Amino acid sequence: MRKLFLVSAFLLACGGSSSDGGGGLSGTIGGRSFTPREVRAIPAGTGTTPCTVPVLGAVGVKALAIDFASYADACGDYATSQCRLHADAQNVTLLFAKLDPSGAEPPLKAGTYTVYGSATTAVPDGTGLLTVAFAESLATGAAPTCAGTPSPSVQGGTLRLDQVTGSTVTGHVSLTFQDGSSLQGDFSAPVCPGQGPDICMLATAQALCTMPAVCVP
Repeated sequence: MRKLFLVSAFLLACGGSSSDGGGGLSGTIGGRSFTPREVRAIPAGTGTTPCTVPVLGAVGVKALAIDFASYADACGDYATSQCRLHADAQNVTLLFAKLDPSGAEPPLKAGTYTVYGSATTAVPDGTGLLTVAFAESLATGAAPTCAGTPSPSVQGGTLRLDQVTGSTVTGHVSLTFQDGSSLQGDFSAPVCPGQGPDICMLATAQALCTMPAVCVP
């Protein structure tokens, strides 16, 4: 559904089952109780070719989207060219990214990070890197339109990363959104298979999806 919301967000800042990763999570999204059916991690990075962005110039980026979904096959939303919405669904997407003004792709390290209410908040971490941490929630309606509750940004919260590997991301999240929605608990998110998205290309488009939204069951 989100073609990567994470990519546009962090570059603009510079200028399954219930046991499948989400068994320790609970909250309320769109006025309804929310226990994620699936939690997935979607990594992306610039590799050896930095992106040129306003203000900072050429920067290296390493990012991670953690997708908490009430439906199965969250990875499929990132693998398709469609902008997919799921009917009668709930979803929280959390972005975590590191930016390196030297142009090198920085590592993502374990630690506890503040989650801010704006994707344009890039915070110096004291080592020469910038950190972006942002989240949004979504509650959709019934088919055929999936029209539902607008996506409020996070009011405040924290992300604790315990381990980031090529196969799994583990940690704890505590989020409160502007509409009163919330999500908290431990998670273990398998990494979606396949190559990550082209960060620089999506940044150039300055859009998460360029296709009309498609409502799927």
